[in-house]
Amino acid sequence: MPEYRIPIDQLRVGDRIRLDTNWMDHPFLVSRFQIKNPGQIETLRAMGLESVLCISDRVRPVPPPHPAPCPDPRTDPPPSDKPPAEPDPVWEKKKGQIERQKQRQESLQRCEKRFHRTAQDFKDLMDRFPRSPEESTRKADELISEIIEELLVEEQIVFHLMNTRAESQEVYYHSLNVAILALTLGKEGGLGKDALRRLGLGALFHDLGKNRLPKTIVLKGKHLTTPERKMFELHPEYGDQEAGRVPQFPAEARKVIRQHHEKENGKGYPRGLIGPEISPYAKIVAIANTYDNHCNAPRPEDSLSPYQGLAVMFHRQIAEFDKDLLARFVRSLGVYPPGTIVQLCNGIVGIVVATNCKSSLSPRVLIYDPAVPKEEALILDLAEDPDLTIEKSVRPEHLSPEAYAYLSPRKRVVYFIDPLPAPMTHAA
Repeated sequence: MPEYRIPIDQLRVGDRIRLDTNWMDHPFLVSRFQIKNPGQIETLRAMGLESVLCISDRVRPVPPPHPAPCPDPRTDPPPSDKPPAEPDPVWEKKKGQIERQKQRQESLQRCEKRFHRTAQDFKDLMDRFPRSPEESTRKADELISEIIEELLVEEQIVFHLMNTRAESQEVYYHSLNVAILALTLGKEGGLGKDALRRLGLGALFHDLGKNRLPKTIVLKGKHLTTPERKMFELHPEYGDQEAGRVPQFPAEARKVIRQHHEKENGKGYPRGLIGPEISPYAKIVAIANTYDNHCNAPRPEDSLSPYQGLAVMFHRQIAEFDKDLLARFVRSLGVYPPGTIVQLCNGIVGIVVATNCKSSLSPRVLIYDPAVPKEEALILDLAEDPDLTIEKSVRPEHLSPEAYAYLSPRKRVVYFIDPLPAPMTHAA
């Protein structure tokens, strides 16, 4: 929308404005907002600003400013006689926002370090599986147990959007992503530690059978010929056979490997099982696996945004899944899952970088603000500001080139969890 400069004295409640100053130089949460009360205009005036940018497709005629009245020594005391200024509550509020911004950045950095360490551990154990299946299974069990401990320690869990590194590790990111999503869904469904362990082990190894397939078929995605598809649909059976080499591999985890492509309506593979015949754990992994396949297709041009992926599952594929599990999955990730590009009610665009399972309608959004360097990009927690809401999802290709470069939509949508020790507050 067009912008034009307007004097502070001509601002009205209801005007949408943008401050073209550094974020640290003003007391407001964001640089672009709608004037909600006269106090905000007074704050702008107290900052010493003479004008701001008004966002509107109609340029309001601006009358010439009235000359400032001359000071009257009889009524205006000299500056030295004025009482000391009280702390500005607006600026005090901003100090709290700055501290929380720092904490969010640190939390994200810690989570990314843990994620990459876990992904590397999983890659190592999968590389060793062909020659040391029992040792690899033991290591995988330890990895899953660590994740479960974090899930069960705290009531609230945050999904963080991760930056992935080597493209050669995509297969490991997929399996780890499915395991994280499945474990979180299992926890939300009330599963205990032992049940989560079996679920997580099956989820982590759900694609074990793909090791027997030609890589050309695995990487081709949905563009398979009929013979290629028939071969691809054997990978759940192959994976079950591989897991069978380990005597201590849990039977329920093997069912996950064998059944994660079965569908509630009987149209899955390899055996075309119907709802009651499918393991409850396999039903959970089927949802997590389908979502990740939508968002992270072998060919990037086939991938959907997280918002689109959930929409397709909920509206077009709902007959394939357990409806209660799918509804719980949507509540866990939020209507706008991490990785979704969104536009806020004030017109600002951003990317959802974290979702709290207990506050899924108010995610954390990294916003595009040209006044803030990209490496210091602001992360807004919408749970802390009820006036900021998501207006709609935006396709990445609809962003301006500047916003796209700033937000850097992820080529792969990968999550990791971060236990939240204290409830998220709505205090600003």
